[in-house]
Amino acid sequence: MRRLVLALVLLVTLIAAAPAAAATLYVAPRGDDGADCMTPETACASFDAAYRAADLGDTVEVAGGEYPYQPIWEMEGRTEDRDRPDVTFRPKDGETVTLRCWDDGSNCIGVEAHHVTVEGMRTADLRALGGLERQGGVCICRGSFDVTFRDIDAGYLYIAGDSARVLGGDFGPIAEFVSKIEYGDDGPSRDILIDGARFHDHRMFESHAECIAAYSGINVTIRDNRFDNCEVFSIFLAPGANDVARNYTIENNVFQNSAAVPMSAHIKTKAGPGANCSGLTVRFNTFLDDNVISECRGKDIRWTSNVFELGGCGLVGRFDHNVWLDGPANCGADTNVVATDLGLKADGRPAPDSPVLASGDPDSAPLADIAGGLRAFGVAPDAGAFEDNSESTLPVVGWLLTRAYLGATPAGDPAT
Repeated sequence: MRRLVLALVLLVTLIAAAPAAAATLYVAPRGDDGADCMTPETACASFDAAYRAADLGDTVEVAGGEYPYQPIWEMEGRTEDRDRPDVTFRPKDGETVTLRCWDDGSNCIGVEAHHVTVEGMRTADLRALGGLERQGGVCICRGSFDVTFRDIDAGYLYIAGDSARVLGGDFGPIAEFVSKIEYGDDGPSRDILIDGARFHDHRMFESHAECIAAYSGINVTIRDNRFDNCEVFSIFLAPGANDVARNYTIENNVFQNSAAVPMSAHIKTKAGPGANCSGLTVRFNTFLDDNVISECRGKDIRWTSNVFELGGCGLVGRFDHNVWLDGPANCGADTNVVATDLGLKADGRPAPDSPVLASGDPDSAPLADIAGGLRAFGVAPDAGAFEDNSESTLPVVGWLLTRAYLGATPAGDPAT
């Protein structure tokens, strides 16, 4: 009998501790923020009202149509606890959600809340400026924590929150605004991932422009992205005086300038007085059309296994296992390659006779290339963003099992 009572107590405890089933809430252009958001007929009008009505783990279905700008404010009680489910906003199946912006074109989505995912939405087009096309911007704003933007179509991106993830999406065209990684509420923003997005056509009208201006940040990964037509830089890593930009990893990206817009360099790093870029790793990227500038000082700065169409050594950091068309071969290591022809296809993939093949560093390769194919293991991988055998490699799980069986771990697989 005692065992039965204990079993019943345990069962009741488990039932009480089990999370409630996730619910679906609703937002619609003609909704009412005084409604409960719980059915399409009682839909709310704003994302913020639905966020406040939702429990963590719920989904908000957003009916197609055009909406005014959508802030999602911080809510008391939703703390920075890790591993909590998000409130996820996504369009109704088959429908298009377009978000208008502030008068200046910013904050079409502005999230200051915790544990939020926004998927599959686009921002409104703006009036052209000096003949340059523009689209509204989105913000993972100061004070936010654990916010994900997935497959967002916007003109530009602003990040100043912690534990921010940008997965896929299209950012551009824009003029006068810049996609940024900025200082947070109480220090450098932390734990940021930008993965699989396209940044393009960030153009200068009167003000300096770049596709990503990174002025701060700790533990930032920018990988598997495509940059094109970024004036003046694709990535400008420039912590200000006494600011911190530490442990940046920039990997598996393709940088182009297909429209020959005025550019200075694809990546420029520099630092104000007292600032540094310690822990910067730039690896397995393909740089077409323009060069790079490395001037930001700090410890453990390494440029490795990249492909440069315009080459040469940077002023700061160790350069090794890179392949380029011109410049001295030996800058920090003897393993760089200078080639008379990079043997690349138009999209940056290596041709069968390319000198980038097997020129990468086997001790620092990411697990996969920009296309999702596995990097070579046991032999030197290819330099640049693409692995030539990526279409025929073993599945990731099989590769991991093989490595585990051999007593090894994936080299250079970045923690996210």
